[in-house]
Amino acid sequence: MIIKLSQTDTPFKKTAFDITGTTIPFSGEYGGVSQVQSLCLKTDEYSLTGKFILPTIKDYVPYRHLFGKENITQHFQIFKSEEPYGHFYLSSHGLYKTCYKIRLTSGETFYCYFRTIKDFCYISIYLNDVQIALVEVFLSLYNDRKREYKLYLLDDYIKYTDSLTLFVIYYANHNFDTGHSSSIIPSNNKHTHLYPKTHLYKGTSWTYSYSHSRYNNKYDPKWRETHFPYENFFGRLDKFADIVPIFKD
Repeated sequence: MIIKLSQTDTPFKKTAFDITGTTIPFSGEYGGVSQVQSLCLKTDEYSLTGKFILPTIKDYVPYRHLFGKENITQHFQIFKSEEPYGHFYLSSHGLYKTCYKIRLTSGETFYCYFRTIKDFCYISIYLNDVQIALVEVFLSLYNDRKREYKLYLLDDYIKYTDSLTLFVIYYANHNFDTGHSSSIIPSNNKHTHLYPKTHLYKGTSWTYSYSHSRYNNKYDPKWRETHFPYENFFGRLDKFADIVPIFKD
């Protein structure tokens, strides 16, 4: 399954997502004022909602995570139709050892390792040491295009579609500036801000970045090609192809 999310920018209002590729219609959004506003993914039958959890003071103690202690930040609890469903959070537990975790009340724990290479961010999602999904984010923007995300999910794990789609929205909320008037979430994990935050306003913006992490090897550049050999690269068969025809309205 390939899920595509296109992000719209509405400063000081909710940021919405156009979502395609799912078996049932989804709509998603997060608040436009700050990163602690609620996240939401809706279907005709139910909704998943993420609500911010205030971290404890110990999670902001400098260098604590370098001594084997886990610092938990960017913490959201997830509810499915008002019932507890799981948690999303950023885990720092060693020098350059940082990843996002998804913990569901059903017992599953997903490890989400991010890496940036040039103008792309990749998030490799693992369950039980097996990579089950990959998120691609194109960092640069052309000709007023929306920020776009692609979630590649193996067919055997389709039951996690809603959880992982909401995670992409959560990740966007914390890693891309889309009109937030301010960010009130402090962080001592500065190396997790992998690229300059870019406003989604008119014009073209170019963003190049390289991340530094001891988890860089979790990204397998052949994974998408192996499991989705016929999928193109955000509308291009070759990511180095000319971008002009692709982004023409």
